[in-house]
Amino acid sequence: MIRQFECRILWNDKLDKNLLISEFEIDSSRYESSDVAVVSCILKVGQGTEWYQSQCVHSPWLTLQMRDVNASVVWNTVFEGRVDCIRRAHGQSKIEFECRDAMAALIDLRLQNEWINHNGSDLLYAVAQKANLEIDIEFPSTISDGMCGQFWQVEHKRNILLSQHRFQTAADIVFDIARDMSCDLYAAGQKIMCRPIRAVPQKDDEIFDLRNCLYEGTLSSDLALNKGITVCFSSWDSRQRIGTTVYYDGVSFSKNEINNNKIYSFRVPGKRLEDLKRLAKSKYNRLMSHAVSSEISVPGMFGLAPRKFVALLWEGKVSYFSVDRVVSHFSHQHGFLQNVTIKKRVV
Repeated sequence: MIRQFECRILWNDKLDKNLLISEFEIDSSRYESSDVAVVSCILKVGQGTEWYQSQCVHSPWLTLQMRDVNASVVWNTVFEGRVDCIRRAHGQSKIEFECRDAMAALIDLRLQNEWINHNGSDLLYAVAQKANLEIDIEFPSTISDGMCGQFWQVEHKRNILLSQHRFQTAADIVFDIARDMSCDLYAAGQKIMCRPIRAVPQKDDEIFDLRNCLYEGTLSSDLALNKGITVCFSSWDSRQRIGTTVYYDGVSFSKNEINNNKIYSFRVPGKRLEDLKRLAKSKYNRLMSHAVSSEISVPGMFGLAPRKFVALLWEGKVSYFSVDRVVSHFSHQHGFLQNVTIKKRVV
């Protein structure tokens, strides 16, 4: 069946009938950044562009939806975000919107607040409240949500006068907490989601089966990572005047260098040995997730997004890959296509 797509824009859930979408590109990833969309439209004849210059400031939330009219009447939301920039062509009816998702509110927010004796979830709620966002938190059951505010505040006060201090934005704080708790942090509409990182699909997860799908791409293997690496974490407890160092090679922990593997070293303030072991293992898994990856191009699929899973035939067996990045392209000339980065994630 030939696919025939329709697109539309909603402003605060209200349909804009004056815009005809000619093309768009959406770049979404699981990395520590906002998802970005650039939407090009044609303004209907006889309609002025003043509304998009004045009123859009008061109604900036854009929802981009699509549907395949030959397959379903249901509209699928492919992007939600805030408009950052509007371009209008001189003497033409072309207008272009640049947008970022809700994570942009945290990236743009500078904080110098004090949070004493807070745990990780307390800090996430406090930061989200400052950004006027909702947040939904789920930490792994195997990791204790311990107190962390006092150590953060000591370091923050030491560096508050420096232009390059550790936590410059609200996003710096929440992403750091998410890394410590082995979680992904991302936007879902106007809500921030914090969820444990998963390497394989769970019972209710949606899986995109690409075994019989026409796609093209490459499979990459990082030989440096495949040879083996060692992660080193160090910490200094200023209260007890004790320094702690731990090495992890994917098999065992040691206080001394384990082997001749390439070493990745990191420092964190005020952590105990148990914390350093957890952080070292988490960082090792994150690094090793880059050992095997693939870049593929597929016909556009609704719902395909970072943190989803795809099934592929790899070395003669069905293997599940985690989606790291999706760049979606749509135009009336080339249709709906997606470039996808997938990896064998390790947890």
